[in-house]
Amino acid sequence: MKVVTEGYGKRSFTAVGASGYEMKMDATEAYGGEGKGVTPTEMLLASLAGCIGID
Repeated sequence: MKVVTEGYGKRSFTAVGASGYEMKMDATEAYGGEGKGVTPTEMLLASLAGCIGID
């Protein structure tokens, strides 16, 4: 499996996996971001919950 992640400054990222869906991540304003996406920590926890749920 391959995921490509690109940074766009101000702690904003977009990741695209093998499925082709874009995942937008951004830090909150408190951490230098603009809050325009889920935080990377939220993405990590959501993916972990999804993996556990499928298994």
